[in-house]
Amino acid sequence: MFLGSTTFKVNGPSASGVNVSDVSNSNGTFKVTINGVASSAPIEKVEVAVWSKADQSDLKWYQAGKTADGRYEITADIANHNYNYGRYSVHVYVTDENKISSFVGSSAVTMSQPTARITAIGNGIQSQYALKADQVGIPGGVSKLEFAVWSETGGQDDLVWYQGKNAGNGTWTANALIANHKTAGRYQVHVYATNSAGKAVFLGSTTYEVTAPSVRAVSVVNRNENEGTFSVNISGISSLSGVSKVEVGVWCASDGSDLIWYEATAQSDGSYQVGADVRNHRNNTGTYQAHVYITTGNGIYCYVGATSCSIINVTNILHPISGSSAVTVDQMVAYYNSVTSYPTYYANTEAPNIRAFCQIYLDECNAEGIKAEVAFVQAMKETNFLRYGGDVDISQFNFAGIGATGNGAPGNSFSSVTIGIRAHVQHLKAYANNEALNQECVDPRFRYVSRNTAPYCEWLGINENPYGKGWATAVNYGYNVVERMNKLKSY
Repeated sequence: MFLGSTTFKVNGPSASGVNVSDVSNSNGTFKVTINGVASSAPIEKVEVAVWSKADQSDLKWYQAGKTADGRYEITADIANHNYNYGRYSVHVYVTDENKISSFVGSSAVTMSQPTARITAIGNGIQSQYALKADQVGIPGGVSKLEFAVWSETGGQDDLVWYQGKNAGNGTWTANALIANHKTAGRYQVHVYATNSAGKAVFLGSTTYEVTAPSVRAVSVVNRNENEGTFSVNISGISSLSGVSKVEVGVWCASDGSDLIWYEATAQSDGSYQVGADVRNHRNNTGTYQAHVYITTGNGIYCYVGATSCSIINVTNILHPISGSSAVTVDQMVAYYNSVTSYPTYYANTEAPNIRAFCQIYLDECNAEGIKAEVAFVQAMKETNFLRYGGDVDISQFNFAGIGATGNGAPGNSFSSVTIGIRAHVQHLKAYANNEALNQECVDPRFRYVSRNTAPYCEWLGINENPYGKGWATAVNYGYNVVERMNKLKSY
């Protein structure tokens, strides 16, 4: 039989307060003090749960010790929490000897990243900047300190990490060389310290400004349209670190495909000057653009100004294919022998040696009014100095690739050295002028040529020919012929 009931209350442990003090960002520690811990039964332990991550993944339990005045304390160290910075939560639990455990209070603290005083001081010519980080101290000690330096203009493309040197007393230094960045403008300096556990900490930043070089004027001087030449003058150059190089990019073609870089030289009046020649630009006519770039003594490379020059009439400086020959057999022989030996294949022909071969070229060119220097170097270009190796074979006596249109097509064959040379000269004449042949036509493709569409060597290349005609599709084909011709004439 139920006789009745009653209840009783067991009071768990309690505390009057949980306080956080002695916060040290440089050491990464803080003290938690639990005041007024009380319990109806003797206290077995006081535990403090500390964490910084929302998921409590870095939670650590600390056992609090009792002080002489009856309080309980622990010292939390962020080294136990993966060196995390930010808000830390603190919860305290007290357990008595009856194993009754109670939550007795909480607190929180924010651990801020340590900072340092960052400075950057340049030398007078802006070739380098002395970087310094003062008052450096991080939890776990500093194992290394790095200065990240980049120019805002470069968008971190020129970022360089400079290793700091420990100067003692919390000071670290490094030297940033502008030559490593080659850019003017505002620079960013960010400093990171790494502790013994490999944890990197951002300590602070600063900036410095590197002055760009400038010029007073960029102008065209010494313009000579008859010769197709002009000069670009750069005056009033200002550069704190001096001038290492002045370069001028010159082009005429709308797509810039004839761009040539010229290096200017210093003049007695302090200016820099460079001459441009349209021969270097496929003899293009029209407006030439000239852009100036300076490399300073501290390695900065930048654009400083531009000008333009109109060159219209340049046909008088092109190299005609028609006309009297300006080279001798001796020159042709020397030119050939400087490269290779004459093939024995021709031993039983009318050209058993290179001298006889060159004489035939000179005679055939004179017969048709074509310059031998043009025809001969073109033959050397087309046959790789009679070594062949392409679609055309040495047995064809085809010295100009006539009919060899690519994709393995061997082209035309001729009955002898003389007839092969004659066909070459006649094919050149078809391009060079409208005049009738002086000898019987042996060129099987003479009738297919649009007459007088390439009177100049430079126009032999289809890409450079104003009529879209020409001998070959290779870029700068005719200009390569001219280069070879000039070399021939040097012998």
